[in-house]
Amino acid sequence: MFRILSFLIFIVFHRAQAQICIPDNVKNVTLDLNYTLYWEPSINCVQTEYIIYIRTEDNLHYIYSTQETYLNVSFLPACEMFQFEVRAHSQNQISDSVFLEDYIPAPSGANLTINYFTATQQNESLYLEWEVDEKFAHCARTFRIVIRDEWYVPRDVYTQNNSIVIDNLIPCGDYQFGVMAIYNIVSEGPIALVNYKYPPANLSIPVLISVRPNATYVDLSWSLPLYSVNRCPIISFVIDGSPYITQTFPVQDSPARPPVTTSVGPFRPDTMYPLRAYVVNSAGSSNAFPIAVQTLPA
Repeated sequence: MFRILSFLIFIVFHRAQAQICIPDNVKNVTLDLNYTLYWEPSINCVQTEYIIYIRTEDNLHYIYSTQETYLNVSFLPACEMFQFEVRAHSQNQISDSVFLEDYIPAPSGANLTINYFTATQQNESLYLEWEVDEKFAHCARTFRIVIRDEWYVPRDVYTQNNSIVIDNLIPCGDYQFGVMAIYNIVSEGPIALVNYKYPPANLSIPVLISVRPNATYVDLSWSLPLYSVNRCPIISFVIDGSPYITQTFPVQDSPARPPVTTSVGPFRPDTMYPLRAYVVNSAGSSNAFPIAVQTLPA
């Protein structure tokens, strides 16, 4: 009799244990642009409900319970960061937590237009600054700056600030800068544009390629500074041999900037002359390239 009773108690206890179901964790918690929090359900237990904890910086604000696999959170303030914790619950058993940290989307029709977009020269850099409508300024997570040169080749840079310093701009380059606010991860506000012509700057020193002397003249070939480095128009090439001779050679500038050949003279045969060569552009004269040339005997 004792053995039969023990056996029955074991069966009842075993069946009670078998009825306990610990729900699996939910998966893929996401927040869409319609202010709806979604997750994939826990399906291993019956009568499963979900508990959602909503926090900011570890401060608990709301607790919700639902049998659905979504929760509308449009009551939360737009563009603020929240932490969402979702747990499955079934028959007093609860799953582990699954977390999502995300921003509440900006409302439809939010004004993220850029205002007061300015470009200011600071030494050799350009300082860009802008403002966003104060009501929705906190919705702009990032700003995209589009830089286009005179060939309209775009280059993008990003910042989380309302200003940026742009370096490595080309003297006399024509630029267009655009800025737009990025919000809701992929959405962009209207673009604001400003055009800017970078101030002139002197060219770098010319480079000597070859020297071909004869008795009374010397032919000198020169490499000009690249157009991609300085776009200020070249006006002339000067050979200064003061007090003996100074000659100016007009230059028809182009983006290709092929080598320039200067035929300098007349000189006396079999004589050495010190010369200085420099390039003149819209900003003034470059540093000079010093050279001494020796004419050939007559």
